[in-house]
Amino acid sequence: MKTLPAIFFLLAFSSCDGLCAENAREEKGAVVSQDITIKGKGLGAPPVEAMPPEPDAAVVDEVVESLSLYRSEDEIVLPKLRLSALERRLRAPFPEPPFLLLSPQPVTRDCSHWRLEARSEDEVLWRAEGAGPLRERMDWNGTDEAGRMAVRAGGRYHLRLKAERGAKTYVLETEPVDIPSLIYHDAMGSSRMEISLERLFSPGSAKVLKEYSELLDALAEKMDSSFGRDEPLRMELRVRKSSPLNRKRAQALRRYAASHLMVNPERIRVELSSEDGRGEALSCLLPIEKGATIRTE
Repeated sequence: MKTLPAIFFLLAFSSCDGLCAENAREEKGAVVSQDITIKGKGLGAPPVEAMPPEPDAAVVDEVVESLSLYRSEDEIVLPKLRLSALERRLRAPFPEPPFLLLSPQPVTRDCSHWRLEARSEDEVLWRAEGAGPLRERMDWNGTDEAGRMAVRAGGRYHLRLKAERGAKTYVLETEPVDIPSLIYHDAMGSSRMEISLERLFSPGSAKVLKEYSELLDALAEKMDSSFGRDEPLRMELRVRKSSPLNRKRAQALRRYAASHLMVNPERIRVELSSEDGRGEALSCLLPIEKGATIRTE
């Protein structure tokens, strides 16, 4: 015996009520004619059981990976490390590489894979990765993956390490370190000294800031000792554009260096040039054989 849908019974009862009402009217002499037709589909083949449509697996993975809740369940973010000794060294005039370092043994002891990134804000400048535990100290010399000098005077940088241990991923970051000045060597062996322009002058001013004057003192002294007495001391003021303010700043730097070294201002040359992707800075190129590290007590 087949079971009819509930809607069929509702229609049947409704039709019965209507017919009974019409019969009652006919008994009183009223003639009412009404045709009621109930149409339904005949019984066909048995329904086919099929799986409901689902999104593609790759789409599901992409959506799930984008959920912060999902990431928080699989990633364990450790407290940021403060590199106090490194910060002190980088605040000294013209530090050399490495500019960042990390000893990751506790995090990578039992890991199956790790990845290390050197970052400036949200930009990845350099990365390295490998399989298995990492026991050596890792450091960054300031270059990008192509070997070009990526670190700039005045920038803020940090390391980010991700280590996979079983089903969990551990994330360890260092707090950003500030680099007001630096010295680095190019492929030809020459050395370049740089000071962030914003550390030398306050916005809209051509007066050298006293709290960073030691950087300018160290640069002038290094130039004076690296060139002969009759040679000019050349500096580049790298700026985004030439302007009356930047020309005044070039003159202020020239007078300051001449006064500090007690030399004729005509010997000091400060030329305006394009920042060329290295940021606004005061820059000086030293001879190949005399570009040694500046050491301060």
